Amino acid sequence: MAYEILEPSKLASKIGSIVRCTDFLGTQFQGEVVAYDEAVMKCVVLKMPASNKKPNLFNFTLVNLSFQTKIELVKEATMENLNSTFPNVSSNKLDARVQMNGEEKMKRADFIKPGSSILAQSLISTISKTIEEVRWSGDDIIVWNKIVIKPPYKPDCCFKVKDSDSQSEALTHVNKIVAKFHEDLEKYKFNQTSSSVL
Repeated sequence: MAYEILEPSKLASKIGSIVRCTDFLGTQFQGEVVAYDEAVMKCVVLKMPASNKKPNLFNFTLVNLSFQTKIELVKEATMENLNSTFPNVSSNKLDARVQMNGEEKMKRADFIKPGSSILAQSLISTISKTIEEVRWSGDDIIVWNKIVIKPPYKPDCCFKVKDSDSQSEALTHVNKIVAKFHEDLEKYKFNQTSSSVL
């Protein structure tokens, strides 16, 4: 279905409407426009269904319009949307969440190592989702200070830092993560190839 394409400046008149924003990477954010700021931040706040799927909860996402390639009007505002009120929000909880998200973003930024392959950066990001203690050491990835993953970052490129039984369990666990990462990567490549043939 084709939707009306909006210029960012038109969002001010679209409070209560449902819009879909698509960024340079193809990531889409769809939700109800609850706030808009063109003058200072060039951003829009979207009210979206909660990630935990509870019907009475919502996520509010701040979308930087400078990074959007397309903004589509999905549904015009209704009187119900325009008359809705928002619950009180704890500023302490908001501050804590902002700080936590900022720390998480900084941690993720540490995984982007200039000169390393996209594959290596994706692998270290995948590992960090389940294991906090992961870092770069030159071109190697170090996990728990017990396991080193060397290029080309395959399961057989995982080694114990020291030869001990406690590190054997860690090696097995990291091997499984690396193997699953490569399996998922192959499935993705296969699906991409299959869909391009069709």
